[in-house]
Amino acid sequence: MVFKSSQWQILTLPLLLLAIPACSAPADTPEQQQVLKVEMPGATPTHDDSYLCSSTKVPANAGKELYIVGFQALSDMSVAHHVLLYGCQRPQVEPGKVGDCGGICSSGGSKIVYAWARNAPELRLPANTGFVIGGASSIQYIVIQVHYLHGRSQPDRSAVNLQLSSRPQPFTAGIFLMMAYSGSIQPGAQHATLDVSCKYSGSSEMRPFAFRTHAHALSRAIVGYRLSPDLQDVQEIGRASPQWAQAFYPARPGISIRNGDYLAARCVYDATGETQAHHIGSTHNDEMCNFYIMFSTPAGAKLGDIFSCGGGGPDASTESRRLWRKIPQDSLDYLPSEAPADAFAYAAKATAPRKGVPHPPPAAAAAHKVAAVPDWPRPGGRQLGQISGVAAGPDGRVFVFHRGARVWGPGAFDPDNRLSDALQSEGAINEDTVLELDASGGVISGWGRGVFFMPHSLNIDAQGNFWITDVGLHQVGIPDGLSLISD
Repeated sequence: MVFKSSQWQILTLPLLLLAIPACSAPADTPEQQQVLKVEMPGATPTHDDSYLCSSTKVPANAGKELYIVGFQALSDMSVAHHVLLYGCQRPQVEPGKVGDCGGICSSGGSKIVYAWARNAPELRLPANTGFVIGGASSIQYIVIQVHYLHGRSQPDRSAVNLQLSSRPQPFTAGIFLMMAYSGSIQPGAQHATLDVSCKYSGSSEMRPFAFRTHAHALSRAIVGYRLSPDLQDVQEIGRASPQWAQAFYPARPGISIRNGDYLAARCVYDATGETQAHHIGSTHNDEMCNFYIMFSTPAGAKLGDIFSCGGGGPDASTESRRLWRKIPQDSLDYLPSEAPADAFAYAAKATAPRKGVPHPPPAAAAAHKVAAVPDWPRPGGRQLGQISGVAAGPDGRVFVFHRGARVWGPGAFDPDNRLSDALQSEGAINEDTVLELDASGGVISGWGRGVFFMPHSLNIDAQGNFWITDVGLHQVGIPDGLSLISD
Protein backbone atom coordinates (compact mmCIF):
# COMPACT_ATOMS: atom_id res chain seq x y z
CA MET A 1 0.00 0.00 0.00
CA VAL A 2 1.38 3.39 -0.97
CA PHE A 3 0.28 6.76 0.43
CA LYS A 4 1.12 9.35 -2.18
CA SER A 5 0.39 12.29 0.10
CA SER A 6 -1.00 13.16 3.50
CA GLN A 7 -2.90 16.21 2.23
CA TRP A 8 -6.70 16.31 2.52
CA GLN A 9 -9.40 17.37 0.11
CA ILE A 10 -12.08 18.66 2.46
CA LEU A 11 -15.82 19.21 2.19
CA THR A 12 -17.23 21.20 5.13
CA LEU A 13 -20.55 19.74 6.31
CA PRO A 14 -23.14 22.04 7.90
CA LEU A 15 -25.69 20.45 5.57
CA LEU A 16 -27.82 17.36 5.15
CA LEU A 17 -27.17 15.19 2.12
CA LEU A 18 -29.86 12.73 1.08
CA ALA A 19 -29.23 9.73 -1.12
CA ILE A 20 -31.44 7.30 -3.00
CA PRO A 21 -30.57 4.86 -5.79
CA ALA A 22 -30.81 6.63 -9.10
CA CYS A 23 -29.50 6.26 -12.61
CA SER A 24 -26.23 8.02 -13.27
CA ALA A 25 -26.15 11.44 -14.88
CA PRO A 26 -23.37 13.92 -15.59
CA ALA A 27 -22.57 16.54 -12.98
CA ASP A 28 -23.75 20.08 -13.57
CA THR A 29 -21.38 22.48 -15.26
CA PRO A 30 -21.05 25.97 -13.72
CA GLU A 31 -23.23 27.31 -16.52
CA GLN A 32 -26.02 24.93 -15.45
CA GLN A 33 -26.01 26.13 -11.82
CA GLN A 34 -27.52 29.22 -10.25
CA VAL A 35 -28.92 30.39 -6.93
CA LEU A 36 -32.35 31.96 -6.58
CA LYS A 37 -32.88 33.93 -3.36
CA VAL A 38 -36.48 33.93 -2.20
CA GLU A 39 -36.62 36.73 0.37
CA MET A 40 -39.07 38.47 2.65
CA PRO A 41 -38.54 42.14 1.60
CA GLY A 42 -38.38 43.85 4.97
CA ALA A 43 -41.47 42.53 6.76
CA THR A 44 -42.54 44.28 9.99
CA PRO A 45 -45.18 42.09 11.66
CA THR A 46 -47.38 44.14 13.97
CA HIS A 47 -48.50 41.39 16.35
CA ASP A 48 -47.60 37.94 17.64
CA ASP A 49 -48.23 34.92 15.40
CA SER A 50 -48.39 36.93 12.19
CA TYR A 51 -48.33 34.95 8.93
CA LEU A 52 -46.82 37.13 6.19
CA CYS A 53 -46.07 36.29 2.56
CA SER A 54 -44.09 37.58 -0.40
CA SER A 55 -43.07 36.04 -3.71
CA THR A 56 -40.26 35.74 -6.24
CA LYS A 57 -40.55 35.17 -10.01
CA VAL A 58 -38.83 32.05 -11.34
CA PRO A 59 -36.03 32.96 -13.81
CA ALA A 60 -37.03 32.70 -17.46
CA ASN A 61 -34.26 30.28 -18.58
CA ALA A 62 -35.25 30.68 -22.23
CA GLY A 63 -38.62 29.08 -21.57
CA LYS A 64 -37.15 25.84 -20.27
CA GLU A 65 -37.74 24.25 -16.89
CA LEU A 66 -35.37 24.66 -13.95
CA TYR A 67 -34.86 22.20 -11.12
CA ILE A 68 -34.48 22.93 -7.41
CA VAL A 69 -31.79 20.59 -6.09
CA GLY A 70 -31.03 22.22 -2.72
CA PHE A 71 -32.32 24.63 -0.07
CA GLN A 72 -30.51 26.90 2.39
CA ALA A 73 -32.65 28.84 4.87
CA LEU A 74 -31.40 32.27 5.94
CA SER A 75 -33.39 32.92 9.10
CA ASP A 76 -33.33 32.24 12.84
CA MET A 77 -35.81 30.50 15.10
CA SER A 78 -35.79 33.52 17.45
CA VAL A 79 -37.54 35.44 14.64
CA ALA A 80 -39.36 32.86 12.53
CA HIS A 81 -41.43 30.08 14.03
CA HIS A 82 -41.37 28.51 10.59
CA VAL A 83 -40.68 29.32 6.94
CA LEU A 84 -42.63 27.63 4.14
CA LEU A 85 -42.12 27.84 0.39
CA TYR A 86 -44.97 27.26 -2.06
CA GLY A 87 -45.05 27.04 -5.83
CA CYS A 88 -47.70 29.05 -7.70
CA GLN A 89 -48.82 29.82 -11.23
CA ARG A 90 -49.63 33.31 -9.96
CA PRO A 91 -49.14 34.53 -6.36
CA GLN A 92 -51.59 36.39 -4.16
CA VAL A 93 -48.83 38.78 -3.01
CA GLU A 94 -46.71 40.23 -5.82
CA PRO A 95 -42.88 40.20 -5.76
CA GLY A 96 -41.34 42.98 -3.68
CA LYS A 97 -44.47 43.34 -1.54
CA VAL A 98 -45.48 41.91 1.85
CA GLY A 99 -49.01 40.80 2.63
CA ASP A 100 -51.13 38.58 4.82
CA CYS A 101 -51.23 34.93 3.81
CA GLY A 102 -54.98 34.73 3.45
CA GLY A 103 -54.37 33.10 0.09
CA ILE A 104 -51.09 31.72 -1.25
CA CYS A 105 -51.91 31.68 -4.98
CA SER A 106 -54.31 33.86 -6.94
CA SER A 107 -54.59 31.28 -9.72
CA GLY A 108 -53.84 27.58 -9.77
CA GLY A 109 -53.33 25.42 -6.72
CA SER A 110 -50.37 25.89 -4.37
CA LYS A 111 -47.72 23.22 -3.92
CA ILE A 112 -45.41 23.03 -0.92
CA VAL A 113 -41.78 22.76 -2.00
CA TYR A 114 -39.95 23.33 1.30
CA ALA A 115 -40.47 23.80 5.03
CA TRP A 116 -38.02 24.98 7.70
CA ALA A 117 -38.05 25.56 11.46
CA ARG A 118 -35.83 25.45 14.57
CA ASN A 119 -32.63 26.30 12.66
CA ALA A 120 -32.69 23.21 10.45
CA PRO A 121 -29.52 22.81 8.33
CA GLU A 122 -29.12 23.21 4.60
CA LEU A 123 -30.69 20.46 2.48
CA ARG A 124 -29.37 18.89 -0.71
CA LEU A 125 -31.63 16.54 -2.64
CA PRO A 126 -30.48 13.13 -3.89
CA ALA A 127 -28.52 13.04 -7.12
CA ASN A 128 -30.64 13.28 -10.28
CA THR A 129 -33.67 14.58 -8.33
CA GLY A 130 -35.26 18.03 -8.31
CA PHE A 131 -38.45 20.09 -7.96
CA VAL A 132 -39.56 21.24 -11.42
CA ILE A 133 -40.19 24.99 -11.72
CA GLY A 134 -40.50 27.54 -14.54
CA GLY A 135 -40.80 26.68 -18.23
CA ALA A 136 -44.07 24.89 -18.97
CA SER A 137 -44.55 23.79 -15.35
CA SER A 138 -47.30 25.01 -13.04
CA ILE A 139 -44.78 26.82 -10.81
CA GLN A 140 -43.89 30.29 -12.14
CA TYR A 141 -43.49 31.97 -8.73
CA ILE A 142 -42.12 30.87 -5.38
CA VAL A 143 -44.07 32.21 -2.40
CA ILE A 144 -42.32 32.56 0.97
CA GLN A 145 -44.50 32.38 4.08
CA VAL A 146 -43.02 33.32 7.46
CA HIS A 147 -44.81 32.69 10.74
CA TYR A 148 -43.48 35.34 13.11
CA LEU A 149 -43.52 34.53 16.81
CA HIS A 150 -43.72 38.18 17.82
CA GLY A 151 -44.30 41.61 16.34
CA ARG A 152 -41.17 43.54 15.42
CA SER A 153 -40.27 47.04 14.29
CA GLN A 154 -36.99 46.04 12.64
CA PRO A 155 -37.59 44.89 9.03
CA ASP A 156 -37.07 41.17 8.56
CA ARG A 157 -35.40 39.69 5.51
CA SER A 158 -35.72 35.98 6.21
CA ALA A 159 -34.92 34.11 3.01
CA VAL A 160 -34.20 30.77 1.42
CA ASN A 161 -31.51 30.26 -1.20
CA LEU A 162 -32.59 27.75 -3.84
CA GLN A 163 -29.83 25.83 -5.60
CA LEU A 164 -31.04 25.53 -9.20
CA SER A 165 -29.93 23.35 -12.08
CA SER A 166 -30.91 23.77 -15.70
CA ARG A 167 -30.06 20.11 -16.40
CA PRO A 168 -33.22 17.96 -16.67
CA GLN A 169 -33.40 15.58 -13.71
CA PRO A 170 -34.42 11.92 -14.17
CA PHE A 171 -36.52 12.06 -10.99
CA THR A 172 -39.06 14.67 -9.95
CA ALA A 173 -39.35 15.61 -6.27
CA GLY A 174 -42.56 16.45 -4.44
CA ILE A 175 -43.99 16.86 -0.95
CA PHE A 176 -47.04 15.11 0.50
CA LEU A 177 -48.35 16.59 3.76
CA MET A 178 -50.49 14.90 6.41
CA MET A 179 -51.93 17.24 9.04
CA ALA A 180 -54.50 17.21 11.83
CA TYR A 181 -57.38 19.62 11.32
CA SER A 182 -58.73 19.31 14.84
CA GLY A 183 -58.05 17.69 18.19
CA SER A 184 -57.19 18.48 21.80
CA ILE A 185 -54.56 17.48 24.35
CA GLN A 186 -56.01 17.45 27.83
CA PRO A 187 -54.09 18.92 30.81
CA GLY A 188 -51.85 16.42 32.58
CA ALA A 189 -52.14 13.81 29.80
CA GLN A 190 -49.10 11.63 29.11
CA HIS A 191 -48.47 9.85 25.79
CA ALA A 192 -51.58 11.56 24.40
CA THR A 193 -52.01 11.02 20.67
CA LEU A 194 -53.51 12.65 17.61
CA ASP A 195 -53.71 10.44 14.53
CA VAL A 196 -54.09 11.38 10.87
CA SER A 197 -54.62 9.06 7.90
CA CYS A 198 -55.75 9.04 4.29
CA LYS A 199 -55.84 6.87 1.20
CA TYR A 200 -53.34 7.63 -1.57
CA SER A 201 -55.14 7.93 -4.89
CA GLY A 202 -52.31 9.14 -7.12
CA SER A 203 -51.70 7.29 -10.37
CA SER A 204 -47.90 7.19 -10.02
CA GLU A 205 -45.78 5.54 -7.36
CA MET A 206 -44.20 7.79 -4.70
CA ARG A 207 -40.86 6.81 -3.18
CA PRO A 208 -40.15 8.67 0.08
CA PHE A 209 -36.56 9.73 0.57
CA ALA A 210 -37.04 12.24 3.40
CA PHE A 211 -39.59 13.30 5.99
CA ARG A 212 -40.16 16.20 8.36
CA THR A 213 -42.26 16.69 11.47
CA HIS A 214 -43.87 19.85 12.84
CA ALA A 215 -45.72 20.46 16.09
CA HIS A 216 -45.32 22.72 19.10
CA ALA A 217 -44.13 22.63 22.71
CA LEU A 218 -46.03 19.57 23.98
CA SER A 219 -45.04 17.22 21.15
CA ARG A 220 -42.55 14.47 21.98
CA ALA A 221 -42.59 12.41 18.78
CA ILE A 222 -44.24 12.12 15.37
CA VAL A 223 -44.13 8.88 13.37
CA GLY A 224 -45.29 8.31 9.80
CA TYR A 225 -46.39 5.04 8.16
CA ARG A 226 -47.38 3.47 4.87
CA LEU A 227 -50.03 0.71 5.09
CA SER A 228 -51.07 -1.71 2.37
CA PRO A 229 -54.68 -1.64 1.12
CA ASP A 230 -55.57 -4.63 3.36
CA LEU A 231 -53.80 -2.95 6.34
CA GLN A 232 -51.64 -6.04 6.90
CA ASP A 233 -48.34 -4.54 5.77
CA VAL A 234 -47.25 -1.62 7.97
CA GLN A 235 -44.01 0.20 7.11
CA GLU A 236 -42.56 3.02 9.15
CA ILE A 237 -41.42 5.92 6.99
CA GLY A 238 -39.59 7.67 9.81
CA ARG A 239 -39.88 9.28 13.24
CA ALA A 240 -38.49 12.43 14.83
CA SER A 241 -39.19 14.85 17.64
CA PRO A 242 -40.47 18.32 16.71
CA GLN A 243 -38.23 19.62 19.50
CA TRP A 244 -35.21 18.82 17.32
CA ALA A 245 -34.18 20.92 14.34
CA GLN A 246 -37.23 20.55 12.11
CA ALA A 247 -35.25 19.36 9.12
CA PHE A 248 -36.03 16.83 6.42
CA TYR A 249 -34.54 13.63 7.82
CA PRO A 250 -33.71 10.56 5.69
CA ALA A 251 -36.67 8.19 5.32
CA ARG A 252 -36.43 4.46 5.76
CA PRO A 253 -35.16 3.01 2.47
CA GLY A 254 -37.11 0.76 0.14
CA ILE A 255 -40.63 2.14 0.67
CA SER A 256 -42.98 2.66 -2.27
CA ILE A 257 -46.42 4.24 -1.97
CA ARG A 258 -48.89 3.11 -4.63
CA ASN A 259 -52.49 3.80 -5.54
CA GLY A 260 -54.74 2.29 -2.86
CA ASP A 261 -52.15 2.40 -0.08
CA TYR A 262 -52.87 4.25 3.15
CA LEU A 263 -50.73 6.88 4.82
CA ALA A 264 -50.87 7.55 8.55
CA ALA A 265 -49.12 9.72 11.11
CA ARG A 266 -49.24 9.61 14.90
CA CYS A 267 -48.33 12.64 17.00
CA VAL A 268 -47.49 12.02 20.67
CA TYR A 269 -47.75 14.71 23.37
CA ASP A 270 -46.83 15.20 27.01
CA ALA A 271 -49.10 17.65 28.88
CA THR A 272 -47.60 17.00 32.32
CA GLY A 273 -47.93 20.15 34.40
CA GLU A 274 -50.37 21.82 32.02
CA THR A 275 -53.51 23.28 33.60
CA GLN A 276 -55.62 23.76 30.49
CA ALA A 277 -56.31 21.91 27.27
CA HIS A 278 -54.34 22.66 24.13
CA HIS A 279 -56.13 22.51 20.77
CA ILE A 280 -54.99 22.25 17.17
CA GLY A 281 -54.54 25.84 15.98
CA SER A 282 -52.37 28.37 14.18
CA THR A 283 -50.62 30.13 17.09
CA HIS A 284 -47.48 28.96 18.84
CA ASN A 285 -49.54 28.49 22.02
CA ASP A 286 -51.78 25.99 20.21
CA GLU A 287 -50.63 22.59 18.97
CA MET A 288 -50.13 21.10 15.53
CA CYS A 289 -49.62 17.63 14.06
CA ASN A 290 -47.87 17.68 10.66
CA PHE A 291 -45.90 14.97 8.86
CA TYR A 292 -44.24 15.91 5.56
CA ILE A 293 -43.11 13.25 3.08
CA MET A 294 -40.56 14.33 0.49
CA PHE A 295 -40.68 11.84 -2.35
CA SER A 296 -39.37 11.15 -5.84
CA THR A 297 -41.07 9.77 -8.92
CA PRO A 298 -39.75 9.25 -12.47
CA ALA A 299 -39.74 12.45 -14.51
CA GLY A 300 -42.95 12.87 -16.47
CA ALA A 301 -45.01 10.59 -14.23
CA LYS A 302 -48.62 11.61 -13.58
CA LEU A 303 -49.23 12.11 -9.87
CA GLY A 304 -52.60 13.85 -9.81
CA ASP A 305 -53.39 17.02 -7.90
CA ILE A 306 -53.70 15.76 -4.30
CA PHE A 307 -50.57 16.44 -2.27
CA SER A 308 -52.01 16.74 1.21
CA CYS A 309 -54.63 15.23 3.45
CA GLY A 310 -55.93 15.85 6.92
CA GLY A 311 -58.35 14.71 9.54
CA GLY A 312 -58.16 13.30 13.02
CA GLY A 313 -60.01 14.54 16.05
CA PRO A 314 -63.30 13.36 17.53
CA ASP A 315 -65.11 13.29 14.18
CA ALA A 316 -62.77 10.75 12.60
CA SER A 317 -64.45 8.03 10.54
CA THR A 318 -64.83 4.41 11.58
CA GLU A 319 -62.45 3.46 8.73
CA SER A 320 -59.79 5.83 10.09
CA ARG A 321 -60.09 4.44 13.60
CA ARG A 322 -59.76 0.89 12.28
CA LEU A 323 -56.60 1.91 10.48
CA TRP A 324 -55.13 3.64 13.54
CA ARG A 325 -55.43 0.41 15.53
CA LYS A 326 -52.84 -1.07 13.16
CA ILE A 327 -50.21 1.50 14.18
CA PRO A 328 -47.49 -0.22 16.29
CA GLN A 329 -47.47 0.40 20.03
CA ASP A 330 -43.91 1.73 20.02
CA SER A 331 -45.29 4.80 18.23
CA LEU A 332 -46.29 5.98 21.74
CA ASP A 333 -42.68 6.22 22.88
CA TYR A 334 -41.21 9.63 23.60
CA LEU A 335 -38.04 10.56 21.74
CA PRO A 336 -35.15 12.36 23.48
CA SER A 337 -35.95 15.99 24.17
CA GLU A 338 -32.59 17.01 22.72
CA ALA A 339 -31.54 15.73 19.34
CA PRO A 340 -28.80 13.07 19.45
CA ALA A 341 -25.53 14.12 17.85
CA ASP A 342 -26.34 11.70 15.03
CA ALA A 343 -30.02 12.73 14.80
CA PHE A 344 -30.18 12.23 11.04
CA ALA A 345 -29.08 8.61 11.40
CA TYR A 346 -31.20 8.15 14.53
CA ALA A 347 -34.39 9.30 12.80
CA ALA A 348 -34.15 6.65 10.09
CA LYS A 349 -32.36 3.84 11.94
CA ALA A 350 -33.56 0.29 11.44
CA THR A 351 -35.45 -1.35 14.29
CA ALA A 352 -36.46 -4.90 15.10
CA PRO A 353 -39.48 -6.24 13.20
CA ARG A 354 -42.72 -5.17 14.85
CA LYS A 355 -46.21 -6.60 14.95
CA GLY A 356 -47.90 -5.94 11.64
CA VAL A 357 -44.59 -5.66 9.77
CA PRO A 358 -43.71 -8.71 7.67
CA HIS A 359 -40.42 -10.43 8.37
CA PRO A 360 -37.88 -10.72 5.55
CA PRO A 361 -38.28 -13.88 3.48
CA PRO A 362 -36.49 -16.88 4.99
CA ALA A 363 -33.05 -17.77 3.66
CA ALA A 364 -30.92 -20.85 4.03
CA ALA A 365 -28.46 -20.71 6.91
CA ALA A 366 -25.64 -21.46 4.49
CA ALA A 367 -26.30 -18.10 2.83
CA HIS A 368 -25.02 -16.26 5.89
CA LYS A 369 -21.76 -17.87 6.98
CA VAL A 370 -20.95 -15.41 9.71
CA ALA A 371 -19.77 -16.41 13.19
CA ALA A 372 -18.16 -14.63 16.12
CA VAL A 373 -14.41 -15.14 16.49
CA PRO A 374 -13.53 -16.02 20.11
CA ASP A 375 -11.13 -13.71 21.98
CA TRP A 376 -11.14 -11.06 19.27
CA PRO A 377 -10.01 -8.36 18.84
CA ARG A 378 -6.36 -8.83 19.56
CA PRO A 379 -4.93 -6.74 16.72
CA GLY A 380 -1.22 -6.89 17.34
CA GLY A 381 -1.54 -5.96 20.97
CA ARG A 382 -3.41 -2.73 20.14
CA GLN A 383 -6.62 -1.83 21.91
CA LEU A 384 -9.50 -1.07 19.57
CA GLY A 385 -11.93 1.65 20.60
CA GLN A 386 -15.44 2.25 19.30
CA ILE A 387 -15.47 1.00 15.70
CA SER A 388 -17.11 3.51 13.38
CA GLY A 389 -16.40 1.86 10.04
CA VAL A 390 -15.21 -1.32 8.35
CA ALA A 391 -14.46 -1.43 4.63
CA ALA A 392 -12.82 -3.73 2.12
CA GLY A 393 -10.77 -2.44 -0.77
CA PRO A 394 -11.18 -3.65 -4.35
CA ASP A 395 -8.30 -6.08 -3.78
CA GLY A 396 -10.02 -7.61 -0.72
CA ARG A 397 -7.94 -5.99 2.01
CA VAL A 398 -9.92 -5.06 5.12
CA PHE A 399 -9.66 -1.75 7.01
CA VAL A 400 -11.12 -0.72 10.36
CA PHE A 401 -11.77 2.91 11.39
CA HIS A 402 -11.98 3.27 15.19
CA ARG A 403 -11.92 5.95 17.88
CA GLY A 404 -9.16 4.62 20.13
CA ALA A 405 -9.58 5.84 23.70
CA ARG A 406 -12.08 8.50 22.65
CA VAL A 407 -15.74 7.69 23.36
CA TRP A 408 -18.82 9.09 21.68
CA GLY A 409 -21.17 9.24 24.64
CA PRO A 410 -23.44 11.71 26.42
CA GLY A 411 -21.84 15.14 26.44
CA ALA A 412 -19.55 14.46 23.48
CA PHE A 413 -21.35 17.18 21.52
CA ASP A 414 -22.96 20.43 22.63
CA PRO A 415 -26.57 21.41 21.78
CA ASP A 416 -25.35 22.88 18.46
CA ASN A 417 -23.84 19.50 17.51
CA ARG A 418 -20.28 20.78 17.92
CA LEU A 419 -17.62 18.68 19.60
CA SER A 420 -17.49 19.53 23.29
CA ASP A 421 -14.83 21.93 24.55
CA ALA A 422 -13.39 19.16 26.71
CA LEU A 423 -12.78 16.84 23.74
CA GLN A 424 -11.50 19.70 21.59
CA SER A 425 -8.97 20.55 24.28
CA GLU A 426 -7.67 16.97 24.14
CA GLY A 427 -6.80 17.49 20.48
CA ALA A 428 -6.81 14.85 17.76
CA ILE A 429 -6.79 11.17 18.73
CA ASN A 430 -3.19 10.17 19.42
CA GLU A 431 -3.54 6.63 18.06
CA ASP A 432 -3.59 4.96 14.66
CA THR A 433 -7.30 5.17 13.89
CA VAL A 434 -7.21 3.30 10.55
CA LEU A 435 -5.93 -0.26 10.76
CA GLU A 436 -5.39 -2.79 7.98
CA LEU A 437 -6.15 -6.33 9.16
CA ASP A 438 -5.17 -9.72 7.85
CA ALA A 439 -7.50 -12.72 7.66
CA SER A 440 -6.77 -13.69 11.27
CA GLY A 441 -7.52 -10.22 12.62
CA GLY A 442 -3.90 -9.19 13.05
CA VAL A 443 -2.73 -5.70 12.18
CA ILE A 444 -0.70 -5.31 9.00
CA SER A 445 -0.39 -1.54 9.16
CA GLY A 446 -1.99 1.52 10.73
CA TRP A 447 -2.22 5.26 10.21
CA GLY A 448 -4.32 8.30 11.16
CA ARG A 449 -2.57 9.23 14.42
CA GLY A 450 -3.09 12.91 15.29
CA VAL A 451 -5.54 13.48 12.43
CA PHE A 452 -9.10 12.69 13.58
CA PHE A 453 -11.31 14.01 16.39
CA MET A 454 -14.41 11.79 16.14
CA PRO A 455 -14.22 9.08 13.44
CA HIS A 456 -17.60 8.30 11.94
CA SER A 457 -17.45 6.31 8.69
CA LEU A 458 -15.05 4.76 6.20
CA ASN A 459 -15.70 3.78 2.60
CA ILE A 460 -13.37 2.63 -0.18
CA ASP A 461 -14.55 3.10 -3.74
CA ALA A 462 -13.94 0.88 -6.77
CA GLN A 463 -10.76 2.82 -7.60
CA GLY A 464 -9.35 2.20 -4.11
CA ASN A 465 -9.87 5.77 -2.85
CA PHE A 466 -10.61 6.17 0.85
CA TRP A 467 -13.63 8.32 1.83
CA ILE A 468 -13.56 9.23 5.50
CA THR A 469 -16.02 11.17 7.69
CA ASP A 470 -15.02 12.93 10.92
CA VAL A 471 -18.07 14.40 12.68
CA GLY A 472 -15.83 16.05 15.27
CA LEU A 473 -14.46 18.25 12.50
CA HIS A 474 -17.76 18.22 10.55
CA GLN A 475 -15.76 17.18 7.52
CA VAL A 476 -15.80 14.43 4.97
CA GLY A 477 -12.73 14.01 2.85
CA ILE A 478 -10.50 11.85 0.77
CA PRO A 479 -6.79 11.89 1.61
CA ASP A 480 -5.24 13.37 -1.52
CA GLY A 481 -3.69 10.60 -3.57
CA LEU A 482 -4.47 7.87 -1.03
CA SER A 483 -5.16 4.65 -2.87
CA LEU A 484 -4.54 0.93 -2.70
CA ILE A 485 -1.63 0.14 -5.02
CA SER A 486 -0.14 -3.31 -5.25
CA ASP A 487 3.60 -3.51 -4.78
